[in-house]
Amino acid sequence: MVYVQVGMFVMRNWKPLLLAPFFLIGIVMIMFFSPPPEEEVPTENIGGGIGGTAVVTQSVLRYEPLVREAAKKYGVEDHVQLLLAKMMQESGGRVPDVLQSSESIGLPPNTITDPAVSIDVGVRYFAKVLKQAGGDVKLTLQSYNFGSGFINYCKTRGGYSKQNAVAFSNMMAAKMGWRRYGDVNYVDHVLRYLKGSSPSTPVNTGVAISGGSAAVASYYLNTFRISTPFAPGGINDGVHGARGHRGIDLAGKTSGAAMGKPVLSVTDGVVEQVLISNPEAGNGVRIRSGNIQYSYIHMQHAPPVRVGQKVKAGDQIGNIGSTGFSTGAHLDFKVRDYGNGGAFIDPEKVLREMMAKK
Repeated sequence: MVYVQVGMFVMRNWKPLLLAPFFLIGIVMIMFFSPPPEEEVPTENIGGGIGGTAVVTQSVLRYEPLVREAAKKYGVEDHVQLLLAKMMQESGGRVPDVLQSSESIGLPPNTITDPAVSIDVGVRYFAKVLKQAGGDVKLTLQSYNFGSGFINYCKTRGGYSKQNAVAFSNMMAAKMGWRRYGDVNYVDHVLRYLKGSSPSTPVNTGVAISGGSAAVASYYLNTFRISTPFAPGGINDGVHGARGHRGIDLAGKTSGAAMGKPVLSVTDGVVEQVLISNPEAGNGVRIRSGNIQYSYIHMQHAPPVRVGQKVKAGDQIGNIGSTGFSTGAHLDFKVRDYGNGGAFIDPEKVLREMMAKK
């Protein structure tokens, strides 16, 4: 009797019973594959801005409307100028991940390829860190570079200070087995692009440059264009890829216009290395000035200098060419600080600092 009743129930309800497994599968799919709810972000304005006006390039200024929109969205309207200064430090507005915000969501550097997404993610992260830092701008900036773990580190050590930044960097570098961790001068590096702000900060790269020539710096920046920017974390240009670019490429403003133009030493120094027909660098020169090494790569001919020779700022040390691993006439210019473990520095910033010291 029971079997008959069950059979009749199945016969009357065979369609719903047949569809039931699909409903169950759908529920499981929703549970496992639906995106997680967005993390709560502040909607009120977080703290007052530090004042000042961002002194940045047009490559950065073109993103100001998107920065303002994101700043309003995440409650940091008072920090628009600071965010533009941050963008100038992070990328100069020359790569798609303009705020270098990929790592803040756990992705490799320069994974984000849409500037609008980079700005939204970066401003969102800035707002989150600013709130955690209690509105302390300097602590927020350094934590954007180091990670939010730096906030708790400072809270038990009297707040933000350069000494705490150096100590934290050394601790994390030892823990990770790295040569260095982050940029201990990140706060100064950002605020130098914010003129008239309340925190007084020196306008410099953090590098001791002696004998630098404003005239030579002006020659490079005004005669040539930067065809490949400084992007040590990797760059999507079809040539450098994941290995990144640890200098800047100075090319002609029109195709081929750079070929044969003079290569001038930007500083007084001593020739440390001469490269001739190197498979990658081609012909080039490396000049040492104190702790700083300047590299001039891909030159047209064998350089007319020798190792140990003293040069002055403005001396011609070769001509622009396309030797070695090169896809066209340009000068690959690198700056390396051996007073900071051989770290590579953005040469454009070094050149602009030289120009500012006229």
